Amino acid sequence: MLKRLATAPVLFLTFPAAFAAVIQPTATLPPTSGNYSVIEPICITIACMQNVNIGNFQIVTSMISGNDQRTSSIATLTALAFTNSGGSPGTPLGPVTLSGPINITYFGRSTLTALGTFTSQITFLDFTGVFNGHTIEAMLNPASASLGRPSWRKSPVASSV
Repeated sequence: MLKRLATAPVLFLTFPAAFAAVIQPTATLPPTSGNYSVIEPICITIACMQNVNIGNFQIVTSMISGNDQRTSSIATLTALAFTNSGGSPGTPLGPVTLSGPINITYFGRSTLTALGTFTSQITFLDFTGVFNGHTIEAMLNPASASLGRPSWRKSPVASSV
């Protein structure tokens, strides 16, 4: 099973829900000093990933379009890989680190400094990396929406998401 995972050229990922837990001094989205965590394991035919985090965001563009914020960034995905045991994580295979471009839309965020809870959707993701000596690529599954709900509120010292 390890060989099949290591030679898979493209993995299509569906992120069921992502949540952020970050404290930083600005209301910047995506959070440049934190990450989004995927609560549920992500399983495809040959493997599962658990403890998935997307972070280290380097924002390339961020703009308001209508009442939505649209962002393009470079980010890093970290996770633990497992064999797929009937749709659940099985035998541990090791850590995975991938990086690349990601686009996120924050619906109803009409300014770049707005506080509140916003539905977000990953609209593009193309991460690559090396696992067990082989190049792998993770792309967003276009057949399934990847939604989340980050919240921003003002605190005495910093904004938190």
